[in-house]
Parts: sequence; C-alpha cells; structure tokens
Amino acid sequence: MRKSILFLLFACFMALSAGAQEVKPDYTILVGQSIQWKPGNEVIKSVDKSGDIDCVRAARMGRQVSVKGLKAGLVMLTATFASGKTAKCLVRVVEGNAQAGGWKGHYELKYPANYFHVATRELKTGWVDHAARIDNIYALVTQHEPRIGTIYSRFDFKTRRGYQASALDPEFRYTDECGDDNDWDFERYFKDFAPKDPDKTFPWALLEFGIVTTGEDEPRGDLLQDFHTYGWPIEALGLYYVGDETFLGIRCWKFDTRQRPPSGDMGSVYWVDPSNGLLLKRVYADGTGFETVIYDLDYHTWTPDMFPEMK
Repeated sequence: MRKSILFLLFACFMALSAGAQEVKPDYTILVGQSIQWKPGNEVIKSVDKSGDIDCVRAARMGRQVSVKGLKAGLVMLTATFASGKTAKCLVRVVEGNAQAGGWKGHYELKYPANYFHVATRELKTGWVDHAARIDNIYALVTQHEPRIGTIYSRFDFKTRRGYQASALDPEFRYTDECGDDNDWDFERYFKDFAPKDPDKTFPWALLEFGIVTTGEDEPRGDLLQDFHTYGWPIEALGLYYVGDETFLGIRCWKFDTRQRPPSGDMGSVYWVDPSNGLLLKRVYADGTGFETVIYDLDYHTWTPDMFPEMK
C-alpha cells in the first residue's frame, strides 16, 4: 500500500514536471534585444504584464507591440484590442550579449557644429553640393543654378558679413563692393540668408533621419519625427533595421521603410553612421535621393573646392 502511494505521488510529480516543461515561451530574447509582437490585425488598446514585469519594456504601436529585454526573467504580456478581445504572449529574457554588432536598439544624433566639410550628390541630377565650417566662417557651394553656374556663398559670423558669387556670371555677386547700385550689400545678405543659429550650420540632408523638432518649430525631420508624432519608442526602429552595410568605408546601419512606411509616403532606404546618427545616404522607392561623397569631420584648412577667403 505504501509503495502504491509513493508510486502515485511520483507519477503525479512526473506529470506535473512534464506539464511544466511543455509550457514554452513564445519568444526568448537577450537582455538589450528588441522584438516586435503582432498578435492580430486589430488596433491594440492596452498591454498588461504579469510575472517578472520588470524584465521587459513593452509599448504598443498600432497593431504591434515593441518589446525590449531589460533583465533576466519570464513575463506574460496580455494585449487588449479595441474590440475587447485579448491575446497573450510569454516572453523569456536571458542574459547574453545582444550588443554584438549591428543596431543595438539605441540611437542618438550628434552632429558637429564646427570643423567639417561635407559634400552630397543628388542621385537624379548628379549635382554635388558642399558645406564647410571652420571657426566663424561657413561656406556653401551649390550646383542648383544651371543658368548662372555654380553658386558660392560664404558667411562670417564674427564680422556678420555675407558674400555670394557665381562661377559663370561675374556680375552675379553680393558683396560690400556692390555699392549704391545694388541693394544686396554684404550686411543685408548676411541678415537675410545666414543661418540664424551659428551652431546649426551642418547640412540638413545628413540630419533628416534622426532630428526631431518640437514645440513651435515646424516639423522637418523624417523617420524619428514620425516616431515622435505617433508616440512610438526608439525601439520601433527594429521594424525597419535590415542589417549593416559598408558605405564610405563605414559599417552603417541600414534601415528600409519601403514596405511599411510609418507616414504613408513611398518609404526610403537609409544608411546611418552608428557613431553619430548622421544619415550618409538615402534612396527613395523611386530611385531618387542623395549620397555623401565627402565626409570630413576634422576639417581645419580651406581646400580649393571651397570658396577663397572672404575679402
């Protein structure tokens, strides 16, 4: 009798153990790793956690949930749809190195305020635009004026003088030498066309991926501006990360939004410098876009391709 009871207890123990082993997580992720859980085609109203609730960060994004592992643990996620229906997902987070190579789930835009020379080429026209900054001098070279050729512009933030000239038309220039016959003197040119903030002279194209304007500023950013508008977390970039690719000798993060652009536009492919978040290349779905051809962030001596010293 005693042996029968022990056997039954053992059998019950084995059955419970087997049952416990059959409960497998839907996802197993590393600390620092991000995933996207799509429980259905309905809009998600809320996401609740049970178990080790501090082991993940979960944020709803329309019909998906962005999940990031924070520490080892096991958590049950329950998504409640607008219809009242629910869906569950068991996530196990384990210790490991999710930061080895590729996008690390973190993005920060750091652009230089000084000592740079950057040139970008439009993929459709082939035009190349330059922008450079050394101390108080900011210079631009643009090719968007085929009638009068390349335009050279230069601003001095110390003397507050501006200068513009054309490579083809010597009469096309705004300087202090224009005299009374030309209202566009150097002071007015600087006032009307110089960047309002001397610390924000870096080429806008390289900032488009990650800059976010808030408050009264007109929204001018691109992908992360959309994230800010919709309240999406930075981990949502994982939806679009497709791997790394070398460009200009830099192992860039590559993001592709063409299949599901967040703002309803045609989408783009982005090549981003991981060290500072700058956008080095962008190709739209129609093949247009730009690529960086000069990328010097330690520029201290004016080179011949930029405008000569201001008079």
